[in-house]
Amino acid sequence: MMIRYVPWKGWRVLFRISNPMQPSSSSAPATVGLRLTPCSESTTKVVGTSVDVSSTVVSAPEDQTHDTSTSESKSVHVVNERKSSIVAAAFASLKRVEVPKKSTQSLHESISAADSVESLLSIAESPLVSRRHALQIVSQLADWTASGHVKLSDFETDTRFLKLCRLLGRGLPHGSPTLWKEASGNGDLAVVLGVTGEDKAAKLVAGISLSQMIRIMSSLAQKQRRSTPLLRSLAFNLARQREKFNIKDCADLLYAMATLNFPDDLLLEKTCGDLCECVESNHRPAVIGSILTSLGLLRYKNTEVLDALVDWVVCHVDVCRPHDLTALLLTLATVFHTPSNADHLFNVILPHVTVQDLPSPSAWLDVVWSLVVLEQAATQHVASVLDPNFCIKLSVDTDGKMRMNVASKLKLLNINAAAQLKIPGYKGPLLPSDSDVHSVPLTRSREKQLLVASILDSFSNLLPSATYLRSNIDTGMGFLLDGECMLDSNCNPLPVPVESTMSRNFGSEKMPASSFDKTPVSPSRVRGSRCATNKGTRIGILARDYRDMCRGSPEPNGVAALSAKLLECAGYRVLCVPHTKYNPREKLLQRVQYLDQHLKSLVRGP
Repeated sequence: MMIRYVPWKGWRVLFRISNPMQPSSSSAPATVGLRLTPCSESTTKVVGTSVDVSSTVVSAPEDQTHDTSTSESKSVHVVNERKSSIVAAAFASLKRVEVPKKSTQSLHESISAADSVESLLSIAESPLVSRRHALQIVSQLADWTASGHVKLSDFETDTRFLKLCRLLGRGLPHGSPTLWKEASGNGDLAVVLGVTGEDKAAKLVAGISLSQMIRIMSSLAQKQRRSTPLLRSLAFNLARQREKFNIKDCADLLYAMATLNFPDDLLLEKTCGDLCECVESNHRPAVIGSILTSLGLLRYKNTEVLDALVDWVVCHVDVCRPHDLTALLLTLATVFHTPSNADHLFNVILPHVTVQDLPSPSAWLDVVWSLVVLEQAATQHVASVLDPNFCIKLSVDTDGKMRMNVASKLKLLNINAAAQLKIPGYKGPLLPSDSDVHSVPLTRSREKQLLVASILDSFSNLLPSATYLRSNIDTGMGFLLDGECMLDSNCNPLPVPVESTMSRNFGSEKMPASSFDKTPVSPSRVRGSRCATNKGTRIGILARDYRDMCRGSPEPNGVAALSAKLLECAGYRVLCVPHTKYNPREKLLQRVQYLDQHLKSLVRGP
């Protein structure tokens, strides 16, 4: 549209040229004659008349110019007033959008401030109650019921409570909250887990309290329910809590992570950090025993926590039960940690741990094995478990036959080798050569098979032929030697000598895990031998995957450390290849260079 004033013989002529079909992309401002749509009912309605005439003549003499300008200013004032009303209506609509947010915030505050069942359930009548609000209300009721503040009968049939349960998920069948009764009896939040799906429950975890999250973790552990999404959400929210855990919270969390095999690094770090501050003030040995057992199962090595637990046991040894002391020894051996006050520790606790004090032969076997790993075993300890009568006690009746489990057999083989190699002048009993203990099956995990295969493949590029490398050797000491080679003083490879007339299966990196060299490395044969002989240096190769390492510290666990120590006593220099430093996915040249460098350092010294 175009508006133009043209003076003509004392008159002012107003030309208004309009186009009723204006393109939608036009940026021209709206003019009088277009119908405005109000933003809200409070906006002043403006009704105009569409003008299709191409020109309009307004008869006004020049002396009425002032009146015309006055009317123009009034028109501008009206337009400005209309714009102001539109802006006011827009801001009013924005305020209405913000109302639910404030109401939601007030609902959370109301739930937190509620001090009775009626005040909580009355909030459920609000139309703004969401799933998060329902979870907060139900969680609060679970807290009160578990602590005895209220009774389940106060609200179990209330329609408002049943409405909250239905809002959370599936609801409770036929109005009978059986799952809630079970939850209240156990003092946990199983009702939340029962009425919501696992993924939905994981999203709602951030809205519950610290104690409730810990109880959910404990409930999952008790029911053996390993819900990965829920556990991840719980671990994330627990690890970022600024509130300190007390010693019972730490014990419950460690127990849950160990039972469910869910070792979250951040949560472990947070738990052990808070544990160090509350161990000293504890007076209950059962909590200490539970923490020690969980740390051992998790293979989590935190020297600060372990030293604090050791100090507590030394100070309270009179109130500790035998299985608490057994848990301490087994955990120290599992993570291969020798405390600074080791001599004083063993002098204090060993008189309280005897074969008569322990409930089963397997518990005493654990104690002796732990002492062997920690290099604290005496002749009488070793002789007591290698006695034929004791071995019979370890066997259990299975399908009419007396059999021993694999774990006990491996520990007996470790102790039998240590008796010959690590205890000078040992005169006690040993395992007979025809004992069923020697028939224990030795297997590797799939991950370790791949690691060993890669290492042997790299060695095949360092050695001239298979004659210079033996692999997959059953040592007869309770573990497999992944590879063996021999080098002279100049690091040149030498053929591995034939040890006996027994048949041997020389393996390769492609050999299946079940095919092992059955020629044992006899401890009695190599007792007192030197790793560097006139012919060369015997190198024992041990691959270490993540199962051979501790969590929380990149160090070998007790089983791996004992294996290396026994090989050293048997006349080897041990090349340990940890998965943290040797990557099978690297290029062959890099892998070969890594192994070659470490081989030379073993032969020539650092």
